[in-house]
Amino acid sequence: MESIKQLKEICQPHRKKEHPGDFGYLKHRELSVYITKVILKLAGTKIKPNHISFFNILFGLIVLSLIALTEDKLFFLLFLFLFYFSFLLDKVDGEIARYQKILTLRGTYLDEVFHLFVQSGLILALAIHYSLFYLGVAGFFFYLLTRYIRKLRYFIYAKYKPEKNKILVKEELSAFEKLLAGCLNILPFKLCSVAHRHDIFLVLAFLLSVFYFDSMTIWFWFLFVWTAMLAVNVLRFLVLNYLYIDRDVQLVDENKL
Repeated sequence: MESIKQLKEICQPHRKKEHPGDFGYLKHRELSVYITKVILKLAGTKIKPNHISFFNILFGLIVLSLIALTEDKLFFLLFLFLFYFSFLLDKVDGEIARYQKILTLRGTYLDEVFHLFVQSGLILALAIHYSLFYLGVAGFFFYLLTRYIRKLRYFIYAKYKPEKNKILVKEELSAFEKLLAGCLNILPFKLCSVAHRHDIFLVLAFLLSVFYFDSMTIWFWFLFVWTAMLAVNVLRFLVLNYLYIDRDVQLVDENKL
């Protein structure tokens, strides 16, 4: 059996190149590879990447239900921890796929299903737990929109590709559009992009659970502010995607995005 260092080279070949400054991502990968090693050691090639993906979707939905329904603080913290384990498993299926050299479109599809309905569902589960259902629905909706808008350049590219060899007018930014783009990239707006990070949301939820488990006021404002940040993030992405769609589609075509 390969060492952890060897597994990282096999299963995570692009981790530092694609995410050089993402401390959280790299730390999650540091942990997920140990789970990958245990699974490979116990099951070998008997378990396939899609088996992990199917299990993780079901496991994640069950954990979300338990988070929403439990009344006990210790169990609540335990279920949040199990949700983080599910978060790590989302990386394990891809690592096993690279190890076994089994990369499929079905696997990618299952990965997207997990992101859409399990990871994004945490804010809804927490809101249900604290009887803030409508706030949770809003947060869940904005998480889904954020996910969709971040992928929108690829959908546009898919529609553009058949017409690639025809003459397309590439629009330059006007002075007003440059000013607008600059405003949307100032620090307060850029900070709102943190809201789409499920790992940061989970850590903050865990800390609040430790210190303010019974405080409805704290949880209301936490979920409200996070949902508001997601809403701002959606609007920011919509405008920036529109302004830079020519550049982004070109980068997708060159496999640089």
